[in-house]
Amino acid sequence: MFKLAGAIINRIRRMALADKALVLFGAALVLIIVIALTVAWLRMSALVSSGELQLSRQMVDSWRAAAPDMPPPGEPADRLGITAAWYDTESAHDHAEGDPFIRRALARFEREGAPRVELQDHTWRYRWQILTRTERTERYARAIRGPSIPGAEPDQPPTPGPLLGLIVLERPAEGAAWLMAVNAIYLLNAGAAVLAVAVGLFYVLLHRIILKPVDVLRQGVDKVREGDLAHRVDVQTHDEFEELASAFNNMLATLQTNEQRLRNARSALESRLSELAEANKVLFEANRLKSDFLANVSHELRTPLNSINGFAELLLEIAQASDQGVEETPEKRAKRLRYLQYIHTAGRDLLEMINGLLEMAKLEAGRFELNVQAVSVPTLCETLSGLVDPLAQRRGIELVQHVEPDLPVIETDPKKLQQVVFNFLSNAVKFTGAPGSTGPMRVELRAERLTDANGTDRVRISVIDNGPGISHEDQERVFEKFTQVDASRTREHAGTGLGLAIAKELAGLLQCEIQLVSDVGRGSMFSVIVPLRLDLGIVQERRVEAQFRDRLAGRRDWSDPKPDPAD
Repeated sequence: MFKLAGAIINRIRRMALADKALVLFGAALVLIIVIALTVAWLRMSALVSSGELQLSRQMVDSWRAAAPDMPPPGEPADRLGITAAWYDTESAHDHAEGDPFIRRALARFEREGAPRVELQDHTWRYRWQILTRTERTERYARAIRGPSIPGAEPDQPPTPGPLLGLIVLERPAEGAAWLMAVNAIYLLNAGAAVLAVAVGLFYVLLHRIILKPVDVLRQGVDKVREGDLAHRVDVQTHDEFEELASAFNNMLATLQTNEQRLRNARSALESRLSELAEANKVLFEANRLKSDFLANVSHELRTPLNSINGFAELLLEIAQASDQGVEETPEKRAKRLRYLQYIHTAGRDLLEMINGLLEMAKLEAGRFELNVQAVSVPTLCETLSGLVDPLAQRRGIELVQHVEPDLPVIETDPKKLQQVVFNFLSNAVKFTGAPGSTGPMRVELRAERLTDANGTDRVRISVIDNGPGISHEDQERVFEKFTQVDASRTREHAGTGLGLAIAKELAGLLQCEIQLVSDVGRGSMFSVIVPLRLDLGIVQERRVEAQFRDRLAGRRDWSDPKPDPAD
């Protein structure tokens, strides 16, 4: 308590003069008004209680006069519309254990020396209906005694007779509650009006003479502290305050001149540094991307091109031999067909790499379109299984499908979602059975419902394989562009490393979440968690952001594309 009071006093000491005067004077006025209102409130409460006590006495008298006999002890009886209960001493003591009011009444009525005849008490109850309603309940107890015992001396007052029982009356006092509320409103309004008038008069008198020029100077100091050196104070009192304001303004003019010189020099320096930093960042990123592209893509493009050229030369030799009259044997015919198949495969791989590069470029430039449709997850999984199953059978891999029957219909772009899951499936088939794989030659496609902590339903589509797995340090790298876990030039599986990067970009576009659970020697599980509905506003924001980044990088303006012969 003392610490709190000390903290309040220290806070008042640190206040400005105007605030300190208003706070102290206002606190004194509030204290005086509270004391006056408290006295009036106590007097009003005493008057209301006295009126309610008189009314309770009359109601008990009327209740007793309505019938000469008392009802059974402890049972409320209604007489003339008045409900009261009669308790003999035995039943009163039994009810006193659970009723504090009866217990206090017995203690008062059985007091030795100066027993009382009645006891009144009231309780408040708040009921919340259309408006807040307050009810007051009055409880009244009257003692019923036997004949008085005359005093031993003629001038000695008689002794009250023994206690036979008591009558307890409980009734609502709606008028008293309303009267208390109205009187409280009047008292509060009167106190507020007096306080407002007193504070207003004090404020006007003190403010015009002393506090106004002091407050103007204080505001000027605050503005300067915030860095506004252009602010000037205007005090016209023709006294020492005006002289102080003039000196303050002269000081600000000098500070402003010096500050402006420093600001101009700093602004020029910061602008130059910002331009250099931005240019350096763009150059570094462009150089890194160029190096990555040349290091990864050139080798991947060279491999199918060498195959095409080599087998084309062999076919040319066969054709030249035929022109010279050399008879074509069945073995040469089979070899020519095999060479043509190699050329076709290499050309297809080359086209797939180029398409991947173009797809990534369009996604990064924001040149994409969404065709949102209602998609059945079981149908989508069935289609994907049909696409991948021939490749899996050629490699001797079993493709297993587990789809929950009650999956909800989702609204998304089915082709882009199919491309994400197809990438997972093709990678799983490609790496299952590779060195380091464990378990059977099997790939599992699973679809299930997820419900998060907020009750939002989503669908998770997972691809599980028994491949060699991915180490924890490589799991973040596999989604980067031009990155593969096996980055050597002699790796078994070719590719530009764009598949998972494109899948990540497409998943972000579809507002999905990609999860990877894997460990070396234990296989991998790639999952995409799909929302039931797409937020088209977020899609548009992502498109605008990608187009803006693309323009900053100085690449082609995909927002107004030229006709693409491949489209």
